[in-house]
Amino acid sequence: MRALASLSLIVGLFVVACAPVIRDPGPTLSEKLGMSLRLPMPEDEFLELMNAHSIATERRGPGSPTVQTIPRRSGVDLEAMGVDHAYSIYTGMNAPAGRSEQYIAYVDGNCDVIRIDRDFAYIAP
Repeated sequence: MRALASLSLIVGLFVVACAPVIRDPGPTLSEKLGMSLRLPMPEDEFLELMNAHSIATERRGPGSPTVQTIPRRSGVDLEAMGVDHAYSIYTGMNAPAGRSEQYIAYVDGNCDVIRIDRDFAYIAP
């Protein structure tokens, strides 16, 4: 019984210790750019904006020369949203955190960016 209580305490402390990381998803792309992004936004306008801010993008899914898959999100039905392809948006490196700062922009069949999610790429040890 003591072992179970100790295990419960350890798990509880771990959850509490990790809570700030979970609660702080980091800045949105709008916050990162210091401007409001109103969605839906035409894909070409979105790409011009990224280019104007010297932000690298990479197409994902159909039409991509390198990455044929569209990143999935838990609890998000991309098919129901009509997502056709996506872009990885690379906004910089956070060396102390050991990851690059990036976002995924989802584009529907009408060529509109309809959703932007924060994403991470971790550095291999």
